[in-house]
Amino acid sequence: MKAPALDVWWLVLGLAMTGLTAAGCAMHEAGDGAENRSAATAKESYNFQEFLLAGVWQGTSVSDCYGMAPCRGLRHITFTMLPATAGGLNGFYRCEQITASCDIFDNRGRITEASVERRLLSVNVEMPNDQDCIFRSLAAPVEMEGRFVCKQRAIVIDRGVWLAERIF
Repeated sequence: MKAPALDVWWLVLGLAMTGLTAAGCAMHEAGDGAENRSAATAKESYNFQEFLLAGVWQGTSVSDCYGMAPCRGLRHITFTMLPATAGGLNGFYRCEQITASCDIFDNRGRITEASVERRLLSVNVEMPNDQDCIFRSLAAPVEMEGRFVCKQRAIVIDRGVWLAERIF
């Protein structure tokens, strides 16, 4: 007689565990949805930051004593960042000589991508002489400063610091 009572007990316990498992899965799925909504909201805020960074930025860059660039070479730089249709920013780059020369071939470039990822701005500049530069900084609405590195084919030819201020 005791055996049927135990069978009922295991049946009740099994149903209870199934119910808890289903409830746990439902809670887990709801949690994932909340995380996805917060990630989407965060992505929208980054798009808003990119929108705020669009404009004309002027400043200077100073080369480290590295590569083929002159030691502590100073240049005027200008970024013109425009909103891209596919998201992010693109635009134009210009360099003017102060104490370091901007070669005739690399005094102008094209910003192929400028994006903000967790407040880190990364601006990729492509020069006509097969030189690529990456300028990085914490994104800010008025003034930014950070580091840059320029490569020609896989060789680092210049690196240093930069500072720019929004003028328009």
